[in-house]
Amino acid sequence: MYVGANVVTFVPIFGALTLGGVDGPELILWAADRLEITYDLSFINTIHKDLVNAFIALELNAWVEPVRLPAVIAYTPRASRWLKARRGGEVPVEAEPEPAPEEPAAPTPEPASELASAPKPPRNEKRRRRRRRGG
Repeated sequence: MYVGANVVTFVPIFGALTLGGVDGPELILWAADRLEITYDLSFINTIHKDLVNAFIALELNAWVEPVRLPAVIAYTPRASRWLKARRGGEVPVEAEPEPAPEEPAAPTPEPASELASAPKPPRNEKRRRRRRRGG
């Protein structure tokens, strides 16, 4: 699902760069000149314009991450339920608590320990059940 979210944001950005006529190598050389980068970037002109635009789109796509990640996290349980129902599984329902098991008739006394002279505190016989959430 996360790959799909990346593709959904990458494709429009790349399409806008390509259809908008952005010359990727020229844009990088312009930015390097404005930032006064002294490294020789002349090799960028040998790379195909669309490939450079794809790398620019990947970088711009990373800027969308603060919006994309919470959206994916919020939508994952819903997508999981939909996929499970589509594959023929049941849609999960909230579990109802099971009745408590009956207590034994008479508990067997424990042998006295030499180290434990103080009486033990009563044990909590109720067992907690963990409920699974999500899909």
